Amino acid sequence: MGNIYGVQQEGQRFGPLVIGADVTCPAATETNIFTTPTLIMPDPGNFFPLIWFHLCISLGATPPTACIFHSQINGGTNLNTITVPVQLLIANANIFFSGEIVNSDSPSLWISPGSTVSLSCNPTGQTVTVRASGMRAAIAMFRGIDSFT
Repeated sequence: MGNIYGVQQEGQRFGPLVIGADVTCPAATETNIFTTPTLIMPDPGNFFPLIWFHLCISLGATPPTACIFHSQINGGTNLNTITVPVQLLIANANIFFSGEIVNSDSPSLWISPGSTVSLSCNPTGQTVTVRASGMRAAIAMFRGIDSFT
């Protein structure tokens, strides 16, 4: 069912999302940072999730060659990614990294029983630690474009 134009149909906003403890992310291993509660939209239509996040990432004596963050729906395939600029990956550094990830819209993922959205980290070459003390994230569900076919 599409939008009924002229009738207010709200999206939902969730946040802030926080992690309870530091998350160690081993090299070449995708590690979950957080997962939302189950998201169910109050009315039908296409919706897409948008994640905003701010992370404190601790690097070791040898920094990773890359540090990539991925989003998933229901713990499945990576949908969208954002990479920490390589210039920030300096030995023994604590870096603050902010980003946003927009995922594809769907008319079926957000109706009952709903879906979850996760953010994960996959460093290359060396382990990193995402610090709980510097982590903040929020997610919002926005209405996508309805199909006219």
